[in-house]
Amino acid sequence: APGDGYKRLTPGTMASVSIGMGKLVPWLVANHILWPHQMTQPVLDQLLEEIPLIAASDLAQEHMGDEDDDRPRGPVLLILNFVYYLWRQRKALLKVGLAPMPSQPWPDEEGPNSIAVKITGRERGWTPPLADEVAIPLLNSAFSFLATPADDIRTLIGMIHEVERRFGSTPIGRWGHIDNKRSEELRKVFGEFRFTELPETSLVWHGPLLETSGKNPMLEVRNLLLDLIAACCISICGTTGLRGSELEQLRAGVDPQTGLPTGVDIKQSSTGMNEEFILVSGMPKGSAHPRSMEWTLGSRRLGDVEEPLALQAMRVLDTLLKPYRD
Repeated sequence: APGDGYKRLTPGTMASVSIGMGKLVPWLVANHILWPHQMTQPVLDQLLEEIPLIAASDLAQEHMGDEDDDRPRGPVLLILNFVYYLWRQRKALLKVGLAPMPSQPWPDEEGPNSIAVKITGRERGWTPPLADEVAIPLLNSAFSFLATPADDIRTLIGMIHEVERRFGSTPIGRWGHIDNKRSEELRKVFGEFRFTELPETSLVWHGPLLETSGKNPMLEVRNLLLDLIAACCISICGTTGLRGSELEQLRAGVDPQTGLPTGVDIKQSSTGMNEEFILVSGMPKGSAHPRSMEWTLGSRRLGDVEEPLALQAMRVLDTLLKPYRD
């Protein structure tokens, strides 16, 4: 019996109880909570903060019902219900010699439904983090793309822009919609350009354009351009914590006095032994107008010349997109 005057649970309800328990118990064990009496108010408050991540597993997704506005609330409610079920069993636990939860869970709240509504309102649009097995190879691929591939792509784009400067421009991707002379010049660029070997493998990272791109080498160039832009964005966000809306606040250009991207400055650390690269940019989230905020791009020992990956990515982005701004 659930206790506190609530009706007995039906056999059909046990399926949802087991799902909520299956999500909550691993989290409790991971946080070294092994007995009901250890579920104190600070532990429950921590649970509320982390419950979107707990609920976002494949098992919970399978039991969330139809694609509608209430979909994110399902697994959250199942977990919260189990906490309340455990509280209602406190007298039964005492009878068998087990110390129950020390206090009512979340006494200032109306119950699991109202809490679930609040959490899912905060959680809607929330994207679960990638697993390490996915995130680490993704970041490594993005970082490696900033080296030799980035140099090749920028060189190729520069050669195309030179042809467009001489014969007029056409949006990248519209191969076949250009005059004969420009077509000849571009085909010459595509035929003669050779991608560079990667130092770590001694292998060319991309085949000749006319051999790998079929009938539309310009579309392949466009895809390479977008891949490099994506690698830059992943590198910046992955090493600094910038969100998409904050990435959009980056300003173009280079400071003529420092030679650094606009908004970036170098400060000495408190020990004077390191240089810290600080980005000053806007944070639009939570306000009508972007607020000025600082992000640390990275640091290096005093006297070193290597720049943080995020700064390298900002430089690549600026030079890559400059022709489209001018």
